[in-house]
Amino acid sequence: MPLSQTRLVIAVALVSAAVLGHEIGLMRLLLVASWHHFAFLVISVALLGFGAGGTFLSLFHRRATSSSRAALTSLALLTALLIPLTTAMAGRIPIESRMLPALLSRQIASWVLLWLLLLLPFVTGAAVIALAMMSSPERLGGVYAANLLGSAAGALGAPALMSIIVPEWLPASMAIPALVAALTVAPVQPRWIATCAIGTAVAIAWLAIAPPRIQSDPYKYAGHVERLVEQGQARRIDRAFGPRAMVERYRSDLFHDVPFLATASSPPPPMDVLVVDGHAGGSILRTPVAIEMLDQTLMAAGYDLAPEQPRVLLLGATGNLDAALAATRDARRIDFVQPDLNALRLIAVDLPFDRLHVHVGDARHHVERTTREYDLIQLVRLQSTAAGSLGMAGMGEDHLVTVEGIAATLGRLAPGGVVVACRGIQSPPRDNLKLIATFHRALRAAGHTRPEEHLVVLRDFLAVCIVARSTPWTEADADPIRSLCATRNLTPCWFPSIRPDELNRPDELPGPEETGGDWYHHFVLRLVEDGGARFTRDWIFDIRPATDDRPFFLDFCRLRSVAVLRASFGPMWMTRIELALLFVVVATAIVVVLGAALTLLPWAIVGPVRHHPRLLPAGLYFTAIGLGYMLLEMSVLSHMTFMVADPVRSAALTITLFLVSSGIGSLLVQRFGDRLTARLPFVLAAVAAATAALWWVSVAGAPIAIRWPTAARVAAIALLIAPVGVLMGMPMPAALRRLPQPLIAWSWSVNGFASVAAVPIAKLTGMTWGYTVAATAAVVLYLGAALCAVRMQDAVSP
Repeated sequence: MPLSQTRLVIAVALVSAAVLGHEIGLMRLLLVASWHHFAFLVISVALLGFGAGGTFLSLFHRRATSSSRAALTSLALLTALLIPLTTAMAGRIPIESRMLPALLSRQIASWVLLWLLLLLPFVTGAAVIALAMMSSPERLGGVYAANLLGSAAGALGAPALMSIIVPEWLPASMAIPALVAALTVAPVQPRWIATCAIGTAVAIAWLAIAPPRIQSDPYKYAGHVERLVEQGQARRIDRAFGPRAMVERYRSDLFHDVPFLATASSPPPPMDVLVVDGHAGGSILRTPVAIEMLDQTLMAAGYDLAPEQPRVLLLGATGNLDAALAATRDARRIDFVQPDLNALRLIAVDLPFDRLHVHVGDARHHVERTTREYDLIQLVRLQSTAAGSLGMAGMGEDHLVTVEGIAATLGRLAPGGVVVACRGIQSPPRDNLKLIATFHRALRAAGHTRPEEHLVVLRDFLAVCIVARSTPWTEADADPIRSLCATRNLTPCWFPSIRPDELNRPDELPGPEETGGDWYHHFVLRLVEDGGARFTRDWIFDIRPATDDRPFFLDFCRLRSVAVLRASFGPMWMTRIELALLFVVVATAIVVVLGAALTLLPWAIVGPVRHHPRLLPAGLYFTAIGLGYMLLEMSVLSHMTFMVADPVRSAALTITLFLVSSGIGSLLVQRFGDRLTARLPFVLAAVAAATAALWWVSVAGAPIAIRWPTAARVAAIALLIAPVGVLMGMPMPAALRRLPQPLIAWSWSVNGFASVAAVPIAKLTGMTWGYTVAATAAVVLYLGAALCAVRMQDAVSP
């Protein structure tokens, strides 16, 4: 019995929802188990799987289309089984983020095996969609629309499930839609019903025998805590999970973590700790007895330079130490800003301080929207050791610590108020140099012609403390600063009127001989001299000031510096550099090579593909629209994260809007196919123009819209993205609907591989030059696709 169009469309929508939901769930799972850029790898794996699925069908299109219903059933069932099973097997592969020369071969082999395992369900899921298009070319627009709308449902459904299902069980839940899809298209025959039942039973048995679990990277803080739990020296006392993060609270007599406590009259008492997505989230004092100890931390130096009884704003605080410190300084008001409600729930009982006001929201948004003035604003979420020898959080974007964000923070200061940022020392320096440069540029942007007069930079042997205020530090302030350094045993790096004999004392750090101080002092002098342009250009790390277009990434790697570091540190050079940028570069190279190989494979084997008269323009066309679509989506996503102030919800909203509107565009192709196909070059030119307009409006409007209510911001984002998305949904089906069967699957794979490459390219471009460059490239690519469409007229004609 032939498969009805309705069942086909429903099955495609269900498989698409399962695959995209699995992609998002897998990212959440890897964020907990591993590191940010390994979760980012999932996007490339998913898109690579989509391309590989098209390649698979290009090679076996005759066999697949001759019994399409059976093939669709088998592929959908395989997808349902592979989603939980491959994830469970991947969780048992010993993955380590720290690349050690002696173990490099084994570590690379483990990563390759992990990548291949995670790839499989995306290959079979993509094959379902491509086969559905090949089986129903006359309804291709409708099938493609079902793919996009189903994916949108997955993008919305996955974050919703994260609030009720622990991360390790997300893959199993995402398998259900794929299983329903298999039942939807399965022939009503006993053997197919038995096959589905047996497959489901096998998956359930596997999950019952070996339940999914999160295996934390041994170098993450969670790995250390889990080892203490296994040894009976710690216990988890609470846990909360949601789309933003998984937050756990642990208790042990071995936890004494107090950031930047260089000296203390007595050891810190036992504390609880918060673990947020496997990272150290903050410490929680269980007793007020030791609260005075906090006055010996480096953060307390900011209070010594602020007005007495300050009004305090704590941005990104997680534990209760910073609130306790403010309480010891008799703060008149303490505003505690934390974006994750789950984190607040786990520490609410430990925030009993008077005059404390808790705000659930993004730090940058709070600064932009509040009208209250403060005497001390503390950038708490910077308060950690530096990016680390491996920079494993290097791909996380921070829109607070940008020129625009710091300028907004300075604008919330009362007269005499200060902004305080403390961060661990790194050798060679980079984090703190970038922060100094960003503060300096922000002060200049705020209208201060001599920004260096508004900065004080102090340090001990653990960390650097940057203190900035809107009014200049004068000669009258010099003696209190010197007294503070003497009392707290701090080393001054910079303040106006600092003397040469005060440099690098009492703690000496490396620096250039000509200035006599450390690199922090030398850098401020270079900022005074020429804005730091020459120093920034020549420094071994990327320390350019962060902006909203190129946010603060915890990665400072420069590719040209790799050779210098290898020559200086030999086989241990990787312990002296952040690996996030290198990871993106390597990922880009791998997916481009694999994509090219899998794209050329059908060309070499399948005659109808190899001998098609317009193969080259078709290949360039689908490459251009694949690159352009994902470059724009990734660039817009960065700006939408800034506007929505929640990375998970902004991703769900942005992806859903693009997919739904593109699905509508695909349905319009189904309705007006011939007329749109004939005018395809003009459609692509309109896409390029709309893309440019979208980017310009989002860049110009974001600083204004950030102050609007949430509903108004979401409506504005929808109005921005929807028209562009409708246009972007047309080029793919408009060209595919006129291609012969073998070329449909091949073009699908070309587009998929181009999308794979676009993801790391967009991130690499954003980290290096800014997202405006990536969006501009998308415009150029759509214009190039318009030229290819002109050359494809023969290829897309009957």
